[in-house]
Amino acid sequence: MRVRHAIGAALAAGIIGVLMVIALTIPQPHAAATTEPAVVRPARAATVRHHTVRHRHHVLLLRMPANPVDRFVRVPVLMYHRVTAAHLVSTTEQEFTVRPSDFAAQMDWLQQNGYTPIREAQLLRAIVDGGPLPTHPVVITFDDGYADAVHAILHTLVTPTRHFPATFFVITGRIGRGQFVSWRDLRVLERNGMDIGSHTVWHTRLAQVGPGAQRFEVTRSATTLARGLGHPVYWFSYPFGSVNPAATAAVAAAKYLLAYTTQPGTWLSTGQHLVLPRVLIPGNMPLAQFASDVRFG
Repeated sequence: MRVRHAIGAALAAGIIGVLMVIALTIPQPHAAATTEPAVVRPARAATVRHHTVRHRHHVLLLRMPANPVDRFVRVPVLMYHRVTAAHLVSTTEQEFTVRPSDFAAQMDWLQQNGYTPIREAQLLRAIVDGGPLPTHPVVITFDDGYADAVHAILHTLVTPTRHFPATFFVITGRIGRGQFVSWRDLRVLERNGMDIGSHTVWHTRLAQVGPGAQRFEVTRSATTLARGLGHPVYWFSYPFGSVNPAATAAVAAAKYLLAYTTQPGTWLSTGQHLVLPRVLIPGNMPLAQFASDVRFG
């Protein structure tokens, strides 16, 4: 009897072992998709990874030389705000809201006419060190930090046939609120090779407040972004283009290296690296006018 029990136990253990091996060889179902926005990938995913130059384990550290040589470069810096359907915004916002179809046509025009969007660090090296630029460089920027960045803009910048970098200047006090980007959105943008910059804490007209408020707006936004993204942020744009010498001094003290106004122009210089001009792209701009402004400023 004991022998039969022993044989039965051995057989049972053997059967259980076989079943476990079979179970381990059966392909398991994939985990359910999360709600996090997917990284937009062109035909070759390696292209996106190749353009990712900053993350928590690879921080790009930059600084301005003490006495840089003044250089001039002609680079149109395009200034956008929102890219969405006009009926989704208020009447006052429509002036600065570009329809997705128009934005796509503008990016197609840049690509078809030999323009190469560049990142902020490449522009900085060109201004400060005389670094090389492509034949027709252009910088693409977006103010305010609307969630359009991942819902409309990113899918047009990164396609199977192109990978255009851009800079998104965010209002840090509005991150994750209403129609503005979340921290998750910002990480998606960075993973796709986009630059993130500051647009102050509360979208304040810096020339209309005192030095203390100026320092708070530019410094707090810098530290908030650095903490949330895991690396320093060197790029800034003045809300409403409102700037005076005290505001520029606050921006310099906060260690920003390039800062943009709303003044028109396409010539950028070392000496004016904290008050750089841009080319406004308003809503309802005909493509011919867009082409003219990019070509001639």
